[in-house]
Amino acid sequence: MEVLQWLRSKGSLRPLVFGGGTMLRLCHEMPRYSLDMDFWFYKEVDY
Repeated sequence: MEVLQWLRSKGSLRPLVFGGGTMLRLCHEMPRYSLDMDFWFYKEVDY
């Protein structure tokens, strides 16, 4: 958690999207449990 707070203070979380089993459990109250936290870099693409 401290790493996430540090990244946020540096503005580095902006392009990241939180996903995976932990996101499902914390954000959508699903019964899934995961030990890791999954992040993906997000970049808008103009088509």
